[in-house]
Amino acid sequence: MTSREPSSSKLWSYDVFLSFRGEDTRHGFTSHLHAALQNRGFAAFIDEDNLKRGGEIKPELLRAIEESRISVIVFSKSYAESSWCLDELVKIMECRERLGQQVLPIFYHVDPSHVRKQEGCLAGAFQEHEDGILKEKDEKEREPKKKRVKQWREALTQAANLSGHHLNNGPEAKDIKTIVGNIRELLRGTDEFQVAKYPVGIDSRVQPIISVLREWYLITVEWGELKMHDLIQEMGKTIISEKSPTQPGRWSRPWNLEAITDVLTNKSGTEEIEVLSLHLPSPEKKASFRTKAFVNMKKLRLLRLSYVELAGSFKHFPKELRWLCWHGFPFEYMPEHLLNQPKLVALDLRFSNLRKGWKNSKPLENLKILDFSHSKKLKKSPDFSRLPNLGELDFSSCRSLSKIHPSIGQLKKLSWVNFNFCNKLRYLPAEFCKLKSVETLDVFYCEALRELPEGLGKMVSLRKLGTYGTAIKQFPNDFGRLISLQVLSVGGASYRNLPSLSGLSNLVELLVLNCKNLRAIPDLPTNLEILYVRRCIALETMPDFSQMSNMIVLSLNGLPKVTEVPGLGLGKSLNSMVHIEMRGCTNLTAEFRNNILQGWTYCGAGGILLDAIYGIPEWFEFVADGNKVSFDVPQCDGRNFKGLTLCWVPRQFKTENLAFTVVNCTKHTTSRVFRRFWEHNEGKFHQVQLSNDQLKLNLQGGDKIVILIEAFEVERTGVNLVWDKPLKEQRFPGSYDYYFEYESEAVPDWLYDSHPTNQMTAATDEPKRKRQKV
Repeated sequence: MTSREPSSSKLWSYDVFLSFRGEDTRHGFTSHLHAALQNRGFAAFIDEDNLKRGGEIKPELLRAIEESRISVIVFSKSYAESSWCLDELVKIMECRERLGQQVLPIFYHVDPSHVRKQEGCLAGAFQEHEDGILKEKDEKEREPKKKRVKQWREALTQAANLSGHHLNNGPEAKDIKTIVGNIRELLRGTDEFQVAKYPVGIDSRVQPIISVLREWYLITVEWGELKMHDLIQEMGKTIISEKSPTQPGRWSRPWNLEAITDVLTNKSGTEEIEVLSLHLPSPEKKASFRTKAFVNMKKLRLLRLSYVELAGSFKHFPKELRWLCWHGFPFEYMPEHLLNQPKLVALDLRFSNLRKGWKNSKPLENLKILDFSHSKKLKKSPDFSRLPNLGELDFSSCRSLSKIHPSIGQLKKLSWVNFNFCNKLRYLPAEFCKLKSVETLDVFYCEALRELPEGLGKMVSLRKLGTYGTAIKQFPNDFGRLISLQVLSVGGASYRNLPSLSGLSNLVELLVLNCKNLRAIPDLPTNLEILYVRRCIALETMPDFSQMSNMIVLSLNGLPKVTEVPGLGLGKSLNSMVHIEMRGCTNLTAEFRNNILQGWTYCGAGGILLDAIYGIPEWFEFVADGNKVSFDVPQCDGRNFKGLTLCWVPRQFKTENLAFTVVNCTKHTTSRVFRRFWEHNEGKFHQVQLSNDQLKLNLQGGDKIVILIEAFEVERTGVNLVWDKPLKEQRFPGSYDYYFEYESEAVPDWLYDSHPTNQMTAATDEPKRKRQKV
């Protein structure tokens, strides 16, 4: 079952970060996986490609982890011998917790249970780590080392509990293809086209062009990934270069590193050049050119530089730029004339060395996007008074930023603001609350931020507010006037009380995280759909749910003092629920548990997850050890069969895909149910329901049934037949749906070896299978 933490709105530098033990897999599996990812167009970070050996590698690796959308961990036999690898792993799991990043473990010739419990090939490595601690004579040095080893163990357990891939003597090429497909699906939520993000004058014509190309199968879009036919690629390059095959300075879009370097080194650029992109992946591979190389590029509209240095005056720099993207901007102060760009729409200076913004710049009246994120030396924001059309502002991870210019209150079109991880930002100017157009404000992990300005309630367009990880103790008095607020995340040790939320009529998602001193959650608006509460160890009182008729997801984790959720299971709320998760809620009453388990009407890819200490309830009809249950259907006695309730307690993870097989040995039919990427929760109680309409079982009294649960080694499995009670189908938000297959006149081969022959009525010649996908 999936669990979600808030993630900051950000632009990633990499799609995939690969964590691996070089001695085991660098020149084999990992290099092949890296090549496959690159061939599929993914930006994959791997240390041997992106960092010089012998350099100060660790800070760059940690930064790359933070800036990657997915971390892929290749657990191999000697992975745990490397403290470097284990520190990487701790950082990866921290980013999963803080930023909601995806993590995909790969168990390369190692048993997942050995990784989870640090046994087998990992036991010796940890013995050596702990022996080293015992040899340490200095008590002050010994304690941090003990803490470090404890963090390693926790990170290994957490990672091994995630859905992943166990590779053991199978065809490596096939395994890599499957893994790349998995990564593609995890990334499929990204936008297909970002033209509107950085408009360059062709917005209105993009979709008609795409439609024509799709019609002729010259481009395809799969899982958010644009694929272009080789002929189109070559045709584009031919068209660009055919006028001057040997003179890339006359091409409108020089496309390879060699051609671009030649143009800039020899200053051979002409007014034909409209787009120039020189991307170097890290600060270790800088390039330096003169600004004179750009003087003749009069029509340059899009310039993308990455860790490139330019020396000289910017007085005659091209003035037609719409998009200026310069990652690793080398200057501490904005060079004169650089921003004399009246048509500039987007300015992206991520990872810059700037200490402060510009002074007395000319108006940038068309600028809509300003990105200074990860500029770790930046202490003050620039003056915004000459940016009348600015819509998006990103200062995330500007760790020295302490002051925002009050002119921010003049940005009447600003809609999206990101101050995440601005560690030294103590306050927002009062003028900020004048902005009636802002829809998103994120201040995650602004550790010095103690309050939000009074007047916040005037921000009538604010829809999303993220304050997790701040030092805020209470909200402004007019907080309840944020009538447009839809998503709110709060959290941190400083919270003792939450503001009144019941008046926020449009609030649909609330996240309460790590409030260690919070004892009660106040009444919630009845329109709320999603509630996440995490690690609030003092929390005792939950709000009344009896009128929460729109609730879809309730996810509670680490609330040892909570005994019940009042009204859940008795009122309207349970009828709308798709997913209930209560992990680390070890004090729930038996009456409350039975109310939600027996009152559950949802069928589909959600479910209920509880701690396994409660066991399988006594009222389940058919219970067996292991992952298989066999039973005879009782007589219907006029009742209508509606579906199945299944529960199980998994012991060990085997595959990332969950599957149920329901075999009617009497009628020779098999129904299979699949769900991709089921998150493994070892030792937790799971309950799901499947309807007869989905399974097409049509059971009758006396039918002999076998049910098998795949994906886990299971301690116990329970089955209930649902009679007469109506079951509701609804999509679980953010999850993978179930897929159903139905086979008539077919019984799987494994059944013959495990089911008594006197219960089988199969003919000697196996009938032809008829499969129907539902």
